[in-house]
Amino acid sequence: MKANMKKRKKIYFAVFFAVFFACFPLAVSFYAHAQMPPLSQRELNTQNMALNRCEQFLKAGRMEDATKCFDAASELRRATELNPNYKRVADIFISQRKEYIKKLMDEGNNLFMARKYVDAKKLFKKIISVNPENAQADDKIKLCEEQIKLLERVRETHHDSKIDVTALEKIDFEELKKTSMRALALLKLKKLKEALNLFKECHKKDSHNPYFADKIKFIEGLLNVLKISTSFNAAVAKNFRDPTCEVMLGELDTLDGQFQLRLAALEDRELSRHLNSIGEYFFLKQKYAQAENVLKKCIEFVGDRNEIRYLLGKIYYHNNQPWLSYQKFKILQSSQELDPAISMSVKLFYYELMFRIYKLLFLTMFFQSCMMAFMAYRGFNVVDYAYDGMITRFFTLSMREASYYYEKGMVYINKGDYKGALTNLRKCVSLDKTNVKAFYNIGFSLYKLKEYEKARIEFETLLKAMPNHQRAAYYLALLYDSVKLQKEAIRMLELARGIAVTSRSFSNIEIDKNRGLYLETFQEYKLSADKILGLNEDVITPADKS
Repeated sequence: MKANMKKRKKIYFAVFFAVFFACFPLAVSFYAHAQMPPLSQRELNTQNMALNRCEQFLKAGRMEDATKCFDAASELRRATELNPNYKRVADIFISQRKEYIKKLMDEGNNLFMARKYVDAKKLFKKIISVNPENAQADDKIKLCEEQIKLLERVRETHHDSKIDVTALEKIDFEELKKTSMRALALLKLKKLKEALNLFKECHKKDSHNPYFADKIKFIEGLLNVLKISTSFNAAVAKNFRDPTCEVMLGELDTLDGQFQLRLAALEDRELSRHLNSIGEYFFLKQKYAQAENVLKKCIEFVGDRNEIRYLLGKIYYHNNQPWLSYQKFKILQSSQELDPAISMSVKLFYYELMFRIYKLLFLTMFFQSCMMAFMAYRGFNVVDYAYDGMITRFFTLSMREASYYYEKGMVYINKGDYKGALTNLRKCVSLDKTNVKAFYNIGFSLYKLKEYEKARIEFETLLKAMPNHQRAAYYLALLYDSVKLQKEAIRMLELARGIAVTSRSFSNIEIDKNRGLYLETFQEYKLSADKILGLNEDVITPADKS
């Protein structure tokens, strides 16, 4: 009996909800219509007048005028919904417009096939005036315009206003395409003369095609720039005071101020040699800023090379930038491919700069020692910090490189000394705010030291900067679980597994009601994250917190 009662209740609820959802849209619609202001007779009369004129134009075969009247009637949207005359005229108009468009399309296609492109274009434009969204007519208009332009180019080329496009049919376009592709391949390999000959052959076969003329002009420009560049290199090597060097450089700036033509014409080694010659010319003229800009362009185009490093090192040296100069000569000193002609010069620069930098370091150390002694005498509590800074800077030649502290911190982590790791990693992030790995390892060290609240803050900060950091999400899940933020713990484990949205979503109320469901889900997700990330951390217990 009770089972029957439950079954009846389910049926009643199902019928109730079905009726409710069926009637709800109608009720909303009736309410919306009730809220609308009443339709005025003036709007209805205006629409009927436009519809009557549309019918008259349709009977007279004036489709363009009928379209304008119908569009004017359609703009009165409230009258459109309530006026029965609108639907009747709309059916007539759409039917006749379809027939009209079909007729014009057939006539236009026939004219297009007969190569009467001007007349065909007029018919297709009529279709657009009636139906602006007709993509087929729009495409046909573009084809007609292309053919008209092609015909005009052919007539201009042959100086014959009556030439027919049938003359184009004599050209073997397939063979022309193969030849042009071979020419482009040679141009890519920077074999300019061979490519130029092939493009000239193509231009001879199809002289009205502007593409071949443009390519010929482009390659001739490349050859001209190549010739001037080679002459400039030779002139600078011979005598940089020769006035023709400045003339050729000015001509190159006019033809190719952004180095794009030279980049297309010269091989990497030749381009490096040419830009190095320009840099050397500016250097010898003591125009150091211009020389530096050119050499940086060279590094951007072909990468850092020994000859570029050598010249940049000399520029920094003469610009009183010893640290930058020392870095360049240090790399050259350890290079296995150094040119013997500059080997001795590199050594001299390197040892002189190293002496200057160590001299500066000793002076800094002496000054810091004096300051430390003074502060110790005055009883300040910063002696240890000053001493630590002095020793650190003495043993780390690169005073501004955060990577030193990061690597030192990682050594401490590998040894299990997380306090030492924290000290060095915090120094690293104070110098380099973009080092994501350092921020993560700070949180990791705090976690291992059981400073869970601080670790949680570090991991949350990292996730704001990098929302997809899986390892940070993994440790945050364990931290959230320890403070009973269960929903956030599940979400973090999903992120740790590389899943953006879970298919199993639980509210906090559901989790509180069924603790076993949460534990099962948490363990399942944690095991999956352990396998993906290669981790196996234990869940935080109350004993760990104490």
